[in-house]
This record gives sequence, structure tokens and C-alpha cells, in this order.
Amino acid sequence: MKCVTKADIATLVAEKGLTKKQAMEAVEATLEIIKNALQAGEKIQLVGFGSFQVKAKRAGRDAIPRPDPRSPSPRVRC
Repeated sequence: MKCVTKADIATLVAEKGLTKKQAMEAVEATLEIIKNALQAGEKIQLVGFGSFQVKAKRAGRDAIPRPDPRSPSPRVRC
């Protein structure tokens, strides 16, 4: 699976009639607006593409893995 980068998007935008510099500035500005809106708790809705929002999530499991008490202890070799 190919990963599309910000530079790839700017190149495609440039093909629509902008210079590569103008296209990169447009992509950067768009992503900055989206990022700021999400940080402010707003929902982003791009009709025909998708919607984005930050959701609060409850805490997951411990970050430090604990040994499974059912598994045998590793043998110590000297």
C-alpha cells in the first residue's frame, strides 16, 4: 500500500495550475486550519470526503506490561 504524503498532495494540486510553492502553501494552510479547528474541539466536515472530530477516550490498560501469572517463570541460567 502506498503512503500519500503532503508533498504528493501538493504536487497534485500544482497540476491544477499553481506553482509547486503555491500548492505547498495551500496544502499547509489547509492542514493548519483543520488542525486548529480540531484542537479547538470543532468538528470538520468535508462533504463527499468525510468528517473528523476529536473524541475523548477512556483510559486503556496499563502502559507497563505485567507478567501473566499463569505462564511459567523463565528459567534462570548461571
